[in-house]
Amino acid sequence: MQALAGRGSSCRAGNATNLLSGTYFSAVRRPVAVKRAAVTRTAASQVVPVSSSDNNGTAAADNTGVLLVQCPDAKGVVAALAQLLFGFNCNIVQSDQFTDETLTPSCFFQRIHFDFRDISVGTGNLAVLERAVADLAKRYEMDWKVSYRPKRKRMAVLVSKMDHCLFDLLIRQRSGELPCDIPVVISNHPDLSHVAGMFGVDFEHLGFRADLDRPAAKQHQEAAIQKVGSIAAIWMCCLWHTVGINCVCCL
Repeated sequence: MQALAGRGSSCRAGNATNLLSGTYFSAVRRPVAVKRAAVTRTAASQVVPVSSSDNNGTAAADNTGVLLVQCPDAKGVVAALAQLLFGFNCNIVQSDQFTDETLTPSCFFQRIHFDFRDISVGTGNLAVLERAVADLAKRYEMDWKVSYRPKRKRMAVLVSKMDHCLFDLLIRQRSGELPCDIPVVISNHPDLSHVAGMFGVDFEHLGFRADLDRPAAKQHQEAAIQKVGSIAAIWMCCLWHTVGINCVCCL
């Protein structure tokens, strides 16, 4: 739940399927696709401590951004993105990635949280960094999106029938412990609509189509989730692949 939303840019590669609004990062566990032996690149997470403030006392979080990328799985993507950020003197704070082989062709997803306080072109010239990302994206047929703090995040919660996690997240959000907006709860069952109603949050029931085979039903459901996310100005969605909907969407 560390996705940062704010002003930023995005680009869609001409030959790549645009799933950025449905990029899969589970808040509970890594997606199943990561655990398969056939996957050549497994999920990774590297955290580098960052001091709480810079030289003039500004919070470090004010100079951080999140880069989301999606492209056909290929060698060198991780290295190319890391080298690009290093070339601009940015520091990678955290990186998460995985390959989904249930898609054809296999699709690679990565989320990079980076600190740009020392960016070589100056913090007021982030468009230069974005142009460099756009140039790199052409090489890998990459869809990408970058955003920066401090704009408040928008988060959707995807649930199934269990209510304890939903209650926990909504209570944390209302108390201010979870600093974000939650405009919508999405579920493949209608059971928890009353919970969303208790907190004044919209509830969308997106059932699994019984008249379609599982791959087609899954695709239909994810398209519906993307549509809801687009209407609610959602930044990123996360799915727990094994059970359809039962997780948190960081936006």
